[in-house]
Amino acid sequence: MAYICRVAGALWRCGVRRASTTAAPSEVERAITALETRVIELQGRIELLERRTPARFRTAQYNILSSYLGNNREPWFLFGALSQSGADLERAKQISLRHNAKNDAGTLLFPGAATPPPAGCWPRYVEGILSAEEIRAVEQRDAEVFAWPVRRPKIVQTVLSLDADLVLFIANPVFISLSIHGFLTINDYAFRCRSWSSTSTSPSSGVPSRRRATGVSG
Repeated sequence: MAYICRVAGALWRCGVRRASTTAAPSEVERAITALETRVIELQGRIELLERRTPARFRTAQYNILSSYLGNNREPWFLFGALSQSGADLERAKQISLRHNAKNDAGTLLFPGAATPPPAGCWPRYVEGILSAEEIRAVEQRDAEVFAWPVRRPKIVQTVLSLDADLVLFIANPVFISLSIHGFLTINDYAFRCRSWSSTSTSPSSGVPSRRRATGVSG
């Protein structure tokens, strides 16, 4: 924009000097009018280019429970067993206390409380508070919705739909799945390099989309 203004100014000064030395006042006015028209035209072209030209890159942040925390057997979930009723809220408090309970030596009474045997001791910390039917409902919801093989492809598709070049993850190990889509990963970052053309094709949908320098949180 500044460059165009300098050029237009130089043309205007040149036109005025030329017209003032060799032409009548009416010709000077016509030269000025022509230069003003040209400047307005160039300003319009600049605005159009600014709308069409893409930014350097698109960034996104994706923050969601990772595989080891996204577990319906954890006390903060237990979907399928507990509701928002007063009685269930009280039961939820009891479950939370038992989940964190320790013996006199400071050792957790239910290590790996949300993990099935042999690594953990699920469902011991909810027994006596949840019924056997409620425990089965929690396990079914976990298998259908929370299980990492079920959630991981959904997370990958969500990330790809952001059409971002740089993605920051928080405790979310989906890097192996993203690598096949052209991402490189370092620590909690995933990034990729691609052409800076004015349009790009979203890898998740194949639909051309314009990129903007925008931060996206998910």
